[in-house]
Amino acid sequence: NYSYRGNYTTLQRHPLSAAPSNESEDTLVSRRIKPQVGSKDLPSLTRALRKEDTDDVGKIPVQAFRKILSAYGVNFKSNDLYKLLSRYDRNMSQKVSYERFLKAMA
Repeated sequence: NYSYRGNYTTLQRHPLSAAPSNESEDTLVSRRIKPQVGSKDLPSLTRALRKEDTDDVGKIPVQAFRKILSAYGVNFKSNDLYKLLSRYDRNMSQKVSYERFLKAMA
């Protein structure tokens, strides 16, 4: 298993550290991000994420993901961002699967 360590602009894999479990990422989304975004803003968040997906592949750049969530009041601690990226950018493509993220938000 791999997890992210280091600066979010230069993410690196560290094979010796275990990736967070799926439960912890789901908990992060449900307990921290959902309340900050709120259910009434979820359709707006969905539109904002899809607007960034110019290739229509269900993924957007990490920086765009952070910027959009920041606009909705979600500011990440480094550990929280790493947990999310360990789940939503599994192959370290620097692209976040926002479709899977939105499913966790629903």
